[in-house]
Amino acid sequence: MEAKKSNELEYEVEFKRLRAGKSQPYGCYILYGDDRGNMQTFLNGLIDMMVPKEEQEFAVSRHDMRQVAVQEALMDAETAPFMVERKVVIVDYSMFFTAVDKKVDPKTGGGVSSAEAGDEEGDGEEAKNGRNTWTKAEHDLQMLADYLQNPVDFSVTVFLVTGQKLDERKKLVTMLRKLDDRLLKSKLLAFEPMKGERLHAWLLKLVQRRGLKFADGAFEHFLDLNGENQMMLRSELDKLALHVQPGEVITDELIEKLGIRSFEQSVFKLMEYVSQRKLASAHEMLHELYKYPKENSPFLILNLVARQFRTMLIVKQMDRQQKSNSEIAGVIGVAPYAIKKIAEQARRWEMEQLMAVLAECAELDYKFKSGQVLQELALELLVLRLAS
Repeated sequence: MEAKKSNELEYEVEFKRLRAGKSQPYGCYILYGDDRGNMQTFLNGLIDMMVPKEEQEFAVSRHDMRQVAVQEALMDAETAPFMVERKVVIVDYSMFFTAVDKKVDPKTGGGVSSAEAGDEEGDGEEAKNGRNTWTKAEHDLQMLADYLQNPVDFSVTVFLVTGQKLDERKKLVTMLRKLDDRLLKSKLLAFEPMKGERLHAWLLKLVQRRGLKFADGAFEHFLDLNGENQMMLRSELDKLALHVQPGEVITDELIEKLGIRSFEQSVFKLMEYVSQRKLASAHEMLHELYKYPKENSPFLILNLVARQFRTMLIVKQMDRQQKSNSEIAGVIGVAPYAIKKIAEQARRWEMEQLMAVLAECAELDYKFKSGQVLQELALELLVLRLAS
């Protein structure tokens, strides 16, 4: 309830509690979610608060659950620290809290989930006899459950579950949800990426701390260029801070010169050119997208294009209902400044056109998956037709 009242995320509230120094840390933290940047920031801050810098080399240990059993990490946590008051034990790739932790039948190669094994904890006969594909080790989950309920007071053990959701069906997770927070035993902390107005407010605070000044519309352009990845936003803001003189105003031109456009923002730019019927620019931007090293598949580009058309359709429908940008932003989960740009794109299309394009994208998606078309050629023809 405290996090909701203060409009702060739970991990921010916990970090402030620890920094205030008025109470002890939890014996165990389970950090999970997609926001790896803030997860690492929290972990680094926790280590710095628990262990002096000069002692961290021998008072902080890390265990990879893909290679070693959780028992090894727990025995490390239960071993009293030498010449220091407290130590931190990091338990990386703790997938036993997630649905990834699923046995595979050695005979068939098929998955044996907790439900299939006839037991919520996955300790049915099939699960016992199977093997787990994400780890080489045999993890003693009963020992883990016991420790989470009664951790030692001289170690802070941090379990990292990056890029995965917790499996709420697992007994481990159910048990953690029921623990009394007042006992400071174990704490689940979710790390989900900031979006919309919250991201906007967070970035404004960083701008103020660095004493930066943006020209009219340049701050929105900065967000437009760099997307919603907090690590990228922070990095690009630091880059700007290094290149401007005290009192200098940051312009669109400087942002373009120093910035690196994210993949999703490049797709957004592609959609701008398509909506403005700038055929040559749209064609050039499509080929720019293929230069991205990881996200350059036609399938991914098609799905992002479809998502953009779907968003335009929702914005257009809500605009007809005379909803404000803030109301629309709340439904879609983006900042109001972004809604203004999407609405500008949507005005260039009729409702029937948007629905027809979505139907065409769905059909093309099916053809991609079934191998009926050459993906790059089909996507290029779609973009050229829409921009014509």
